[in-house]
Amino acid sequence: MHSPHDPASDSSITARLASPGSQEHADRAARWKQATCDFDLKRLPLTFDINAGETAMLGVRWLLRAAGAALLLIGGWAWLVAGDETDVVEKVLATVLLPGTLASLALWIWLVHRRTPRRQRLMLWRDRVRYEDAQGSWEERIRDYAGLALRQRQTNRARGGPHRRTYSAAERELRMDRDVWLWWIELVHEDPARDLVLWASDADFASSDGFELVGRMSETFDLPVLTTSGIREATAEDERRVAEPLSPLQEVARRLTRGGDGSPTQRD
Repeated sequence: MHSPHDPASDSSITARLASPGSQEHADRAARWKQATCDFDLKRLPLTFDINAGETAMLGVRWLLRAAGAALLLIGGWAWLVAGDETDVVEKVLATVLLPGTLASLALWIWLVHRRTPRRQRLMLWRDRVRYEDAQGSWEERIRDYAGLALRQRQTNRARGGPHRRTYSAAERELRMDRDVWLWWIELVHEDPARDLVLWASDADFASSDGFELVGRMSETFDLPVLTTSGIREATAEDERRVAEPLSPLQEVARRLTRGGDGSPTQRD
């Protein structure tokens, strides 16, 4: 037997779905980006596994081992081999510089990932979902969720701002030449602890991909779409603008033939 609908719960859910999403929510979604990149509703049931926390802690352990080895090797050379002609300050710097850098990096990774679950697993059926991590597991019926949400947050700004025109190959490879947004789809529950990320992407057309996918999810799971973060279905004109950016002269010409806000001018 279902409990009566509570309007207050709707308002609390809506308040959690502000756009852009919080940094905390974006960080949580980003962990699922690689695992869910090939999301396909036709292949249900689906299982997604991530081990970001475990990988991070493994990196911490290897960095600490490397720091210890560097301390022994460089320290041994500085104090046993280099001899008295080497200044004491130089010996101290040689001994602690590399090991200290490695240990500092290990500490930074530990601070960032100390609360990241070691292992996470998400299993999705048409009628239910199951979540597992090191703390335990739980299962929920899909119909008990409030709906789906397409959310976004900017994760990178083009280095040098909009006026910079040239970038090195390395900068382009690292996507420093463009603004980047992370888009993700959440399964939203009245209990925030049971919200789940079903898909995440920061690809160039992730907004339109997410918009299409959340619509198909809504049909498959018979759940409403609570928000699309202001995105609408991309038109052919939208895609043409993205594929062929206007030069400054073309932009001036477009504004002269259209209103100041980009809308066509009205003529009598």
